[in-house]
Amino acid sequence: MTGFLSLTPFTQEALNSFMGVKGYEKVIEGADAILPFKPGELIDSLFLDIGVRRGLNKGTKYGMRLVMGGIQVLEDFAKQGNIVKKLLATSSVPDGINLCKGLGFKEIPTAPGSTRHHFELDLETSDNPLLKEYQQIIKQHKTKK
Repeated sequence: MTGFLSLTPFTQEALNSFMGVKGYEKVIEGADAILPFKPGELIDSLFLDIGVRRGLNKGTKYGMRLVMGGIQVLEDFAKQGNIVKKLLATSSVPDGINLCKGLGFKEIPTAPGSTRHHFELDLETSDNPLLKEYQQIIKQHKTKK
């Protein structure tokens, strides 16, 4: 395996415990922590998880392919009426932290003693040029309503 990307719709309760909103970070477990996708329904947030095998000669290239594929998935969701408001992510490694910052994610507060950095990206207001097509699809969808 070279790498992976997942976009997961966790429940708010699962996100709060994982992101340390209540002062601690907890591993998300169980299928009941994941929301089902329903056609045409607004998605408040998706948790972005991405990884590329360390030591690859073209690791950055593979990472960018994963990011571009993830953006295509968001565009496909939006075309089906599943508009995603924001992405959430965490990282404790320099590559992940730099990727989030480079994509325009804003760092958000973490629980005291956390080793992970927490990030969020508002997809509607982001000025990242990679998201312009997604933002156009959202605008078109809103004018149709």
